[in-house]
Amino acid sequence: MTVVTRPQKPLLGKLRLTSTLIVETGLHIGGGGETLDIGGLDKSVIRDPITQQPYLPGSSIKGKLRSTLERLLNKPLNRPGGSGTYRYESDDLEDGYTEIANGQYVQFQGAATCPLSRVFGSTGGSKCYLKPEVVAREDLENRGSATINNEE
Repeated sequence: MTVVTRPQKPLLGKLRLTSTLIVETGLHIGGGGETLDIGGLDKSVIRDPITQQPYLPGSSIKGKLRSTLERLLNKPLNRPGGSGTYRYESDDLEDGYTEIANGQYVQFQGAATCPLSRVFGSTGGSKCYLKPEVVAREDLENRGSATINNEE
């Protein structure tokens, strides 16, 4: 077996995007408070810890961009969501079908080939995928899930 390493390209710097956000409808990007203190706010706003200015986290922008692209690419609503709704997920590595109702199936593209998953990451757990023929050829054993301190 020949092992080849490919060095990563060096990080050349950071890009900071600054803009003005004009909100035409209601917007709330909240911070998670575990408890509600007496006289406390139940809908806190995420703020910069130094300037105390409200800001939009990059993860919120990424999530909105991803969901917009899912709609533009007409991705199937293949997983149950909250309040009787459905959402798109590509947590399975291989293409497949999801049963959404009695005898009704929706086809979806697996995370290994889904362009959105390749750009934004899989919506499922972090699993290393090896094709079955590679596992057989290299005589690898199935060791199950990796855990911290061997605890389930």
